Order: sequence, then C-alpha cells, then structure tokens
Amino acid sequence: MLHRNVYSNRWRCDGERDCKGCGDEDSENCPKVIACYKEEKMCVNRQECISTSLWCNGVEDCRDGSDETAEACVNATVKAAPRCEPGQFRCSDGQCISGTWVCDGMRDCSANDDELTPDCPSASTDATVSAGLELHAGNPHSTCHPGDFTCSDGDCIPSNWRCDGGNDCADGSDERHCLGHASSHIPAAPTSTCRLDEFFCVLWNKSGQCLPLSKACNNHHECLNGTDEGPGCLTACQSNGQCSDVCHATPHGPVCSCPPGYTLSSDQKVCIDIDECETADSLNGPCSQICINTRGSFKCACLDQFTLGHDGSSCKADTDPILLYGADAQIHWITPDGRHQGLLAEGHNSHVSAGIDVLEENGTTSVFYSDLERKDILVVNLESREERVILAGMGTPEGIALDWIAHNLYYVDADRQVIGVCSLRNKIAYCAKVIHTGLVQPRAVAVHPGHRSIFFSQWGDKARIEQAWLDGSGRVDIVSDKIIWPNAITIDFIHERLYWVDARLSWIESCKFDGHDRRTVQRLHYSHPFGLTILADRLYWTDWTTQSIKTAHLNGSGAGIVHDTHRRPMGIVTMHHSRRPRLVSPCATNVTNPCDHICLARPGNLYTCLCHFGFEMVGGVCVLTEVSSGGKAHPVPRRLDFPEMRKIYSCRNSSDCNCSWFGSVNVGDVCVCLNDQCIKTNQRDDITPVVYTHSSVHPAMQLPEQPISTVTLAAIICGAVILAIAVLIIMVFFARWYCQSSAVIGGFNNPNYENVTPSSYMVKFYKNRLTHDGPSADRPQPANPASQTL
Repeated sequence: MLHRNVYSNRWRCDGERDCKGCGDEDSENCPKVIACYKEEKMCVNRQECISTSLWCNGVEDCRDGSDETAEACVNATVKAAPRCEPGQFRCSDGQCISGTWVCDGMRDCSANDDELTPDCPSASTDATVSAGLELHAGNPHSTCHPGDFTCSDGDCIPSNWRCDGGNDCADGSDERHCLGHASSHIPAAPTSTCRLDEFFCVLWNKSGQCLPLSKACNNHHECLNGTDEGPGCLTACQSNGQCSDVCHATPHGPVCSCPPGYTLSSDQKVCIDIDECETADSLNGPCSQICINTRGSFKCACLDQFTLGHDGSSCKADTDPILLYGADAQIHWITPDGRHQGLLAEGHNSHVSAGIDVLEENGTTSVFYSDLERKDILVVNLESREERVILAGMGTPEGIALDWIAHNLYYVDADRQVIGVCSLRNKIAYCAKVIHTGLVQPRAVAVHPGHRSIFFSQWGDKARIEQAWLDGSGRVDIVSDKIIWPNAITIDFIHERLYWVDARLSWIESCKFDGHDRRTVQRLHYSHPFGLTILADRLYWTDWTTQSIKTAHLNGSGAGIVHDTHRRPMGIVTMHHSRRPRLVSPCATNVTNPCDHICLARPGNLYTCLCHFGFEMVGGVCVLTEVSSGGKAHPVPRRLDFPEMRKIYSCRNSSDCNCSWFGSVNVGDVCVCLNDQCIKTNQRDDITPVVYTHSSVHPAMQLPEQPISTVTLAAIICGAVILAIAVLIIMVFFARWYCQSSAVIGGFNNPNYENVTPSSYMVKFYKNRLTHDGPSADRPQPANPASQTL
C-alpha cells in the first residue's frame, strides 16, 4: 500500500524541510532570503523583518505569525494588555475595539473574536465561518466576511450600506434591486445611446445602430422601411432650420449641431460655449493645476515652481522633489519615480516612526517624527546629524503636522486622547494642549496655516474627521458617515481639498474643506494603507500589506507601486517648496512673537496665546506655577539648538552635478540634483544605505567625510601654478640683484682696485673709516694698495 504524506502549504519555505523529495525548501521554489537590519528579527518565512520590540508583543506582525508562536516566545514576556474603556470589547490579543463592532459581520480582532462570541447568531452553529475567514485572509476580496455585502466586482462593504441611496460599490451594485427606488441596471432606451450628431437606425438586417446625421436625407435608404428618407428632407433646413450653426436635414425635421468646443442650448437651436474647466469627473477639468476656459476651447497653466508639460495639461516641479518615509527606527528618502533611494537618518535609539514632517529654512533641514516605542516626539537636524527630543513621556504619539509659517508642531497622543502643539521658535520647545475633550482614539492631524485650521481624525465608536481653528476652538464635523479607520490626512493646497485613507475600508477618499463633493479616489484591494502625502497631481501612500510605497493620480488613475520598502512603512511626507506655500500670519516667524510662549493664529488676523505646561498667563507673561507637595512636575521646555554647519553648494538641475571625478563603486551609481542639492546615489533597490560622494551633497544626505569636488580640485591646481610662477619670479629677481652686487663689490670699475677681494676691501674700508687721520680726497693714494701693510 502506497502512503502519501500531506503537508500544510504554510510549511512551505518556512526554513525547515518537512518532506523528502518534495522540494518545500528548494531555492528555486522559495523566494530569495532578505537581509535584516540591526535590532530586527527575520520571520520564519524568511521574507519579512520586524523590529525586535514587536517580537512576542501579543500581536502578529509577521504575515505567518511566527513572531507570536510558543516556540518564539518561550523566554519572552508578553506585554500586558491595556484596560478597555466602558463600551469597548477586548480581543484575545488584548486589543480594545468598539462594542458596536461586535457581531457586525466584519473581523476587527485579529483572531475574529468579535464575530465568534456566543452573542453572535452564527457563532455557535455555523462551521463555515472559520473556513470563510481563512479564504478571506488569503485574498480579502475573493470571499467577504459573513454579514458583508459582496459587490459585483468582488469588493466588500458593510451590509447596512446596501440600498442606502449612495453607490458604495464601484459598479453601483449595492443600489440595484432596492425597494423604493428604480433599479440602476435597467438598460436605457436605444436612442439615448447615440451622440448629438447621430441618429438611431434599424438596419435591413434588423440590427440597431447609430448612424451619422450625414446618412439621413442622402437619397440612399440605410434604414429598414426607409425611415432615414422622406418628404421632410426637402424642407427641413429652410432658413437653416433656425440653427445658429450647422443644420442637418432629417425626415422628421431639422437637427442642429455645433463645432468642437460648443454644445446646444436647451432650445436645441443655439450653440453655446462648453466650459471644459467645469467637467464633473475632474477636480480642475482637463488640466493638472490651472484651467482657463476660452471661447470654443481652453488652456492650461501651472503655479509657481511648476512648468507645463509637453502634453499641455500636466505640471512638473521645477526642482527635483523627494519623499521621506519612516520604517522602524530609520527615516528613508526616495524620488517620486522610485529610481533613487537612500537612508536619511538612523534614528539612533528610535524604534517606530509613526508620524513625520519636515522643515527647510535658512539653509538647514529638520525632520520631525513621533516614536511609538520611546513615546517621544523628536527632531533630527540633517546637517549635523544630531537629534533632539521636543516632547517626552507621551502616551502614544502618532500623527504630527507642522505649521511652517509659525513653526508650531501639532501632535496627536492617542492614549491620552489629546491634540497638542509645540512652538519651536527661538530654538526652544514650548508645548501645550489644544484639544483634550471629546476625543476618542485620535489618529491623524493636518494643518493649513492660510485657513487657520487643523483637520484631525478619530477612530472610536463614531469615527470622523473634524476641523478646528489652530487654537482648537470652533470644532465642526467634516466627515462622519461611512468612515471607520481614517489613518492619515493630507491637504491639497492647490485645489483646496482634503484627502484621507481608511485602513478598514481600504480606500482613499477626498472632499472639500467643508465636507462637500466627497469622492472615492482609489479602492485598494488587499491593502492596509497607513501614511499619505501629495505632490503636484499625484498621491503617494504607504502600504503595510505589500510593504511598499504606492502612487496614483488625484483622480485615481495611473495607480502603481513606486518602491518596495522590505519593511513596514509608516508616515510619509513630501519635501518640496510647493508643499509649503508662502502665507501671511500674525504668528509668523518673520515678525515679533506677540506671545510669551505659544502663538496660534485665528481668522481675522487674531491670535491666541498659550503657555507651556506648568506655566500660567499673568498679565500677558507666562509665569511658572508651583507644584503641590507630592504632585507630578510638568516637563520643562527643551532647547533645540544645533551646531552651526558649513554652507553647501546648490544646483538647479542634474546637469549642474558632476560625479566623474569620483568614479562609481556600483554600476548603477548616478549623480542627480535633488531638492536644489547634488547627490550621488544608485538606482538599485538595495537594503544597504546609499553612499553619497558629491561635495555639494544635499544637507539631508551629507556625510561627514567627502572626496574633493571638481571645482575644489581645479582651484587647488590653479593656486599651485600661481604660487610656482611667483616663486620663479622672485628667484630670477634675486639672481639679477646678486649679480649686480658682485660686480660692484668685486670690480668697482676702478683700475686701482682691480686686485682687491671683497673681504679684504671691507676690512680696509672700515679701518680707513675708523682711522682719525684717514686718507682725504686730495691726499695722494698708493699705487698698489694690495702691497700695503694693514
């Protein structure tokens, strides 16, 4: 009898041979093993690296769950699960979720505890639940959770969204066959499928077809029973059929048409101009940034720091921008096309960088980020490569956003349910709470200094996106329905729209600042989006599931992967001048600070003054308050001074950068201009950091030691040549002077002294000068002074 061993597919490529001869660990069947950074561990599948701080923490971070197995956690101590608030449900892994999410047909706990409790109707009887969930885990859109509605295209939406009057499925299948309103799948009348310059005709083969109007009244019977010809053809276009432009004769009367760029008015006679800039399916019509309607046509334009592309509609940044993103303990950079990438900052003692923002000013670049493990908000100066703590001892620091006009850094503390702000003026960090009531699981924040507004999101029982003034007053809901996990928020300053990603629903949406004109931009299949940013007319976001950075046009088209990060990417931000427009504010750093500590602008050129923790306002001055006996001291303001660094050279484009003097260690090395600075990098997607070798490297990519640049080397050579010429001239001058001196001393052109040596002459000269009765001018001289006794 032949025995066959059957092994689970998840044992394949797990690092252990489970069968003989089946090749479950052969190199040709298993992907190449990646390399992990220091302070990381490799998952059993050998395709993922996670931080050691995430190992055995009660949450499966490896896709194969190998970081939480009994074998992996023998000597580990799992962190104590947080206490859940009233009205929340505790999952088996310690996660707290809203109680309203229990038995809603969607898996919120990692082990699906919320859908397998005895309170759920199908939990005790339906054995197919776990099987269905396993299918869904492999491909989340092939089989929906029990209780979900499956769209015709395979997407999953909550069942209570069906027949609610809004198309939540991309194909609108959730609103079909609904009682109370017409079904959207009923086919339209055949004639409505024809364009204005066509008419519907039943051909002789009894098939329907739209024919051009020129086929009517042409003395050829195209349609069955001759419906395209008739006596009405002779009189239809008399007096041009009262058409303002072109009249087409048909048996049923005149049909007017218009030239390109025009359309018929409601009377179907007069042609009016089409405003191409007001098309309903585009944010700014056919143009990327600025659309200008003209008579019968339109033209596109771009904002400052952008140039119109060759296609006449898209806009390209004048300077080369870069994207910054966090991954574990490190901050990386990458070009928007994904061709160049590198390591920006090591992060030193950091672990998980959730939020990230950047400030470029006065020749320096500062990167701000929140650290989930250290529970701090920090800043890294990219010139000195040093970091400083802005605010320490937080609960769970997540999203951050910088008001670049006033140098105010907004932050979210999800654990303490606080939105705060830190003023960074004058190299001192003064911090205070802005919103600390009515928040449940706040997550992301974005700031618009020009509108004096912050936008922030909450998860919680009633997930939402709100708007408030910069001082936290005037809160109002922007989005409050059909939103579950709004992970990140970003602002389109050009079109004045808000964009956000929903990690639970796996889609990207946008709306105007007042919440109107809400649109679904991109539906993300098998994805967990986390960070989001904008550059020109494209979105960029980080994805945990595929461990990559993705992009799409603002209208959702042209989606694709920019870069594989090999680790879970967190927050992402664009480093370009267009993301920091010049705005006016009473709290701007170029004017005197009207407040003692923190200045927060409000509408109408007003502002609010706040004091740092532990200070109170007394007569417009922040005065330190005494801490009661046994009370907890408030964190003191921190200094953010960094050492001064040398100035660097800049560039306008990559042609200004020359790497030929330095050679290339790697074949893919190229020299490019990134954000006005030269940098040498490579095009390969290596794990090892890129080595930068140009003397005028961007401060964000500068290393302590760099080879000599072409300009510097040329200056050294020129200096050496000039010095050599100067030395030669001096030597020639000295030689000529020496020769002339020898002639005077040795010969004197006097026959009486022809045989006198220089030394004997000097002795006699000084002796005669010292003799009281030395020879006078009229005294006769000896004929041969050389024979005279001295």
